[in-house]
Amino acid sequence: MSSGSGSKKPQPHSLLYCRHSDPSLRGFLEDQRFHPRRWIMLLGEREELSAAKAPHNSHRHFLNVSTGQCIQVDVPELRDHGVLQSTGAEGLLLLLGKATGAVRLLNPLTRQMSELPPIAGLGDCSQRHIGSCLPSAALVNQGTVALSFSHDGICKLASAKPGDGRWVLLDTDTEFCMPSMLSFAGRFYGIWNGAVMVMDTDRAKIHPLRLEVAAKLPRSVRNMEDSVHLVDNDGKLLLVHRKMTLARGLGGRAVFLGLYQSLSVSSKVFPSLDADTVYPGLVLGERGGVEQIGAYHLRDGSTESFNYDSESSLPHPWSITDHLAAYVSS
Repeated sequence: MSSGSGSKKPQPHSLLYCRHSDPSLRGFLEDQRFHPRRWIMLLGEREELSAAKAPHNSHRHFLNVSTGQCIQVDVPELRDHGVLQSTGAEGLLLLLGKATGAVRLLNPLTRQMSELPPIAGLGDCSQRHIGSCLPSAALVNQGTVALSFSHDGICKLASAKPGDGRWVLLDTDTEFCMPSMLSFAGRFYGIWNGAVMVMDTDRAKIHPLRLEVAAKLPRSVRNMEDSVHLVDNDGKLLLVHRKMTLARGLGGRAVFLGLYQSLSVSSKVFPSLDADTVYPGLVLGERGGVEQIGAYHLRDGSTESFNYDSESSLPHPWSITDHLAAYVSS
């Protein structure tokens, strides 16, 4: 990784751990001390790590967004697995086997792995449906994984824990499609039908799993849900709207937004980033379209253009801005 001021060059080294795989291994999921929190796996521009396109490059760079440290890790599972896009997965990788459809959670730094029910447990759902609608997965409290998928044009949500025999479908009573999903403080949040919804997994012990209204969106926002994003901004749950300026700051942090993923980082860790600034991801229309907006500066309401052409590749070497914009655009 190479960039301008404030960036960190990777310090490649090999992490040689034996892989521990146990269908009932819940400890490293339930206890966040064992999660590689704040570590993200960097991606190439428009890189798609789908199961169908495996094998993938297994030598990956991981960036700690709290410290700026960058390391190289070998992830041999990428030779026959894909990575499901996830939000709030606490640094864990949700893998989908190319040949078997097996679903696994991997800690890439410790090599611990836990088995989830195979997708065959989702009725007549096939591998091509998983990940075709919105973010594919989010880790919620006590190791529960929420998995989104599209079947017959209808978006669905299911949940399971390591060791479960099958996935449990969410009871929504109607079709739903959430443009923004996030795991925050051990709970699963999404935006749907003019409201911020929350999944109550504790209640699911005695009642069917379902989404409940956590907060209603302002009327002016409801018709533009595709521009609304949920963000974990240093431990605070924020609602960010790209078309409306509702705040003048982000606590000195920089926020990167993709269609279905967001990331908040400290401008003190990455000095080349501007504080209290929202950076649109590469896939958002205003970044590479006519508007050419590469940054929204909330303090003064100004915007900045990076002259990005969505039909061309980003010039190398990449800046930290490019790396993080590509990450949320995966």
